[in-house]
Amino acid sequence: MKLKFDKAIHYLLFSVETIEQHHGVDLLLETLCDHVHLIVIGTFANDSLKNSFELLARELRIVQHITFWNDEATQTMLWGACDAMVFPFVQSYRNEYILEAMSHALPVIASNIPIHEELITHQLNGLLFEKGNVQSLKEVLNYFWEYKYLATDLPKEALKMIRDYYNWQETTKGYLKLIA
Repeated sequence: MKLKFDKAIHYLLFSVETIEQHHGVDLLLETLCDHVHLIVIGTFANDSLKNSFELLARELRIVQHITFWNDEATQTMLWGACDAMVFPFVQSYRNEYILEAMSHALPVIASNIPIHEELITHQLNGLLFEKGNVQSLKEVLNYFWEYKYLATDLPKEALKMIRDYYNWQETTKGYLKLIA
């Protein structure tokens, strides 16, 4: 599949291994408009979820604003081509997707659930919006696009955090504390 990027369009990336209901993809769909395109990487947990996702996209008339990407060999290139990675999760107990996005210097926009707030300081190394709130997500996205400097400043701070707290030395110290 070939994806042609248009400079007039904002590209959002959503990527998880298996897409579940609690990931909040429906929330993302409700934010899409003519100048926003969503790239979804991952497989749906079941056909029912995929069908409801596709039905909502048709009802909102945004099918043309969504691309499903399954080519694992080239998906890493999308990280550099997209404007931001969005995590609209309603709940989560793991934060490796956010750490991975931050380590690729991709701006991160996430719901304000506790696991996200452990990593993201709003307006410093990422942006947070109220979980489950479409209007809050729209406002944060508009803020991100209005203040262009955030596209470079947020990832810069995120990389500093990764360097200082999520390096092998710090990880090893943490493991040693657990087993000692």
